[in-house]
Amino acid sequence: MYTVALVNAPFAGLRLPSLALTQLKSVLDARFGSAVSSEVLYLNHDFAQAMGVDVYQHIAVDMEAPYNGFGDWYFRQAAFPELEDNSEIYFNRFFPHRTEQNRTRRRVIEEKRLTLDTVLNDLITRHGLDRKDLVGFTSMFSQNVACFALARLIKARSPNTLIVMGGANCETPMGEEIAKNVDAVDYVFSGPGVKSLPDFVQATLDGDLPARERIRGVYSKANCSRLLTPAAGNVGEELPLDVQIDLDYDGFLDSLDEKFAGGNIEPILLFETSRGCWWGQRAHCTFCGLNSQSMTYRSMNADNALALIRSLFRYADRVSRLQCVDNIMPKHYAKEVFARLDTPSHMKIFYEVKADMSDEDLTHLSNGRVREVQPGIEALATPTLKLMKKGTTVFQNLRFLAACTARDIFPCWSLLVGFPGEGADTYRKYIDDIPRLVHLPPPSGVYPVRPDRYSEINNFYTATVYEKGAEIARMLAVVLGRDGFRRGLDLYFERHDGTAATVEEFLAALGDANDRDLSPWLAWYAQAGTPALHARGRYDPRRRCYELTLSQRTPSTPVSS
Repeated sequence: MYTVALVNAPFAGLRLPSLALTQLKSVLDARFGSAVSSEVLYLNHDFAQAMGVDVYQHIAVDMEAPYNGFGDWYFRQAAFPELEDNSEIYFNRFFPHRTEQNRTRRRVIEEKRLTLDTVLNDLITRHGLDRKDLVGFTSMFSQNVACFALARLIKARSPNTLIVMGGANCETPMGEEIAKNVDAVDYVFSGPGVKSLPDFVQATLDGDLPARERIRGVYSKANCSRLLTPAAGNVGEELPLDVQIDLDYDGFLDSLDEKFAGGNIEPILLFETSRGCWWGQRAHCTFCGLNSQSMTYRSMNADNALALIRSLFRYADRVSRLQCVDNIMPKHYAKEVFARLDTPSHMKIFYEVKADMSDEDLTHLSNGRVREVQPGIEALATPTLKLMKKGTTVFQNLRFLAACTARDIFPCWSLLVGFPGEGADTYRKYIDDIPRLVHLPPPSGVYPVRPDRYSEINNFYTATVYEKGAEIARMLAVVLGRDGFRRGLDLYFERHDGTAATVEEFLAALGDANDRDLSPWLAWYAQAGTPALHARGRYDPRRRCYELTLSQRTPSTPVSS
């Protein structure tokens, strides 16, 4: 039997399971049955016990931890023992003030850091990681160097154990750099792994080792050393969202109960119903962290989403909170999912939404026990919202907050300040207006805008977008006629004025006003770029004939992940 351990390393939060590892175990079990034994191991739980829960929690949930790099620095020597210790440099840079609190902090951290190799080796022994055929780590936020440290110690004991990594920290181009530069990591999975990891295991079982190098989105030292590797620049192929993947959280909950019995760590179970962002696909918010590879919107069928959420109700005796990891709720879910969902009365659900939801939709959410939402309200000034390309106004944001309050839904929101282009009059208005909003839920805080990481700059409309969009509208006007096109526009504004309408809604309004099915026109919007038409002519004087050859080249549409 081939054995696989899927590891959630420090400093992952204690109360949240790994959705990615849970899905990976599910697809491995479904594909290989008894031929492969896989398990998800929450080493973050074990490590918190060894470190002390209070200290661990402070690091895991501290808002400053991602910015001072503590999680990665803490494991630096364990991962790269050949490097000179840089404790003095680190503390002088990030905790420069010689306060009693900082002196105590440093003393406690350095004492615990001295025993780090011993703690990690104990965890490897306890879970038999050096006896596994494959150990896979997921890495997000401050987990990278912890994974490197564990990988080094496992390889020192068992050189033949395959070490693989995946997760947000491994997406291209970061994945290639990890594969090239971290000796203990054999393969890195960029993007979704629910198809590529089972394919990787299959190739391993078949003894077809070169096939592992050719799997899309899988990087190794070998294929990264070749300049023209087929895998370069790609991410793993994703399964359609409607492929049902069972979410078995028994192991996570058992680990939580065993390690923190009687504690105050309330578990939250995660699920996913869509990827990308339907608003960002139309008008990319200025400070959005999504890039072109992850923006394209796709969502689960409403019936399948309903079945997925209901499947988690089997944990109702152990869990009271469910959290969706979507960037934004599918627009039709209010009526087609939550109006039909009979959520246990003690459970509540979290979703990210857009602040232009109707009162009717919010009522459906409340009845389905969506009791926490994150609506993306980052400003209470319409000029700032326009700079952010949020597609809402201050009136809509305030109306949304009031509507949530009336329906027992708590909106999680914050104010961003210092946005480029904001004027002093915005802050004067805040000073005047905010004290009058005591009847509305307050923001979680006020935060200055700052660039924390690089993302591709692709959130500006290009000439192609303007010219192609105008040309499609012109063609529609020709097909429908001047009067028909005007009837469609009137219906469109009647239905969607003041909302973040989509291309589909635009075509639906034009079609409904003219009793026409315009859905085939969506192909013009789905195809990237503008077709190029080429004409070549040749005149034959003897036959007095002119031959005209027309050809069209359509640029390929990038595959989104």
